[in-house]
Order: sequence, then C-alpha cells, then structure tokens
Amino acid sequence: MQLLDQRLNFAKELVSHWSDIRGSDLVPTEVDLYELQRVLPTLSIMDTPTPDASIVVVMGEGRLPRELWPAVKDANWYDLIAPEARDLAVRARKGIIETPCGVYYHYTASGADDFFQEAEALVLPMRIDKSKAPSVSVTNIMSKRGKQDLSRRVKLEKLQLDYVDIGAGIPDKRLNGH
Repeated sequence: MQLLDQRLNFAKELVSHWSDIRGSDLVPTEVDLYELQRVLPTLSIMDTPTPDASIVVVMGEGRLPRELWPAVKDANWYDLIAPEARDLAVRARKGIIETPCGVYYHYTASGADDFFQEAEALVLPMRIDKSKAPSVSVTNIMSKRGKQDLSRRVKLEKLQLDYVDIGAGIPDKRLNGH
C-alpha cells in the first residue's frame, strides 16, 4: 500500500503533517501536537523500548474514554489487545522499526455487555534516538456500540493489516499470510 492510498483518507492530516516534518529524512523525529489539534481525539503515540512492548504514551479521547486513561497510560498495548492479535502486532511493529514503513489496520472486535467496534488505523514511525522507536497513529472508529471493559478481553472478529510504503519499500514478509 502507498502512503497516498485512498483507504488512508481518514488520516490525511497526520500523513500531511508527518510528511512535512520529515523533510528529506525518511522518518521524522517529532510531531507538533499543536499542528495536529484536529486529530488529537483520534491520535495515539506509542514507544517501543523492546520488540514485545508498545508502551502507551498518548491516546486521544476518541479512542478511549477519559475515565479509562489511568488504566492505559504507560501500559503495554500488546497486553490490552486481543491475544490472537498479539503476534501479528509484534511482527507489524518490527516492520515499522526495521524497514521503516507504516502499517494500516482494519479490525472488528466484540466484547462483554454488547460491546462492538469496527475501526481502522494508520501507524507511522518516528525516531527520537537509537534507544527509542516511537510511532504515531490516527484511528478512525467506523462503528461502535456499548462500552469497553478493560478488565475483560475483547474477541477479535476480523483483522487486516497491510504495510504502507513511506519511501523505503515494505518488508519481504507480508502480514496476514499473503
């Protein structure tokens, strides 16, 4: 998938800002949250100190209700997602860092108390220093019903991931088995 693919229209403000600030570099070193005010409710920033950890640094209110923020701040995102998605998410994160490239997610999930969500997300890499590999993402929640209970696991109904070429190509190993 290319960075200007139509499926990524929901993230065009992030893509535009991210492209502008990287200049001639392949990956930017920081984002300007002031410039991204319109997408802050759907913005997430994660740090990846180790291959099996994606630590939540920022998560907008459109992604997670304010009252759930204390339970998620500084948590490993891989511990919060459906277990069957963990391996795929870890492999995708590895591609983001090593190639570097972006990743497009489209998923549906269900849970207790009639919870249901369909969403898509674009994750783009950033570089701060050699010890940190943060990423920035925007999520478009297409459909949602009920409230998510973080103490109970969600069931992943459908998950599609595609690498996004940001100028360095995409990893040889494809996601989703293709």
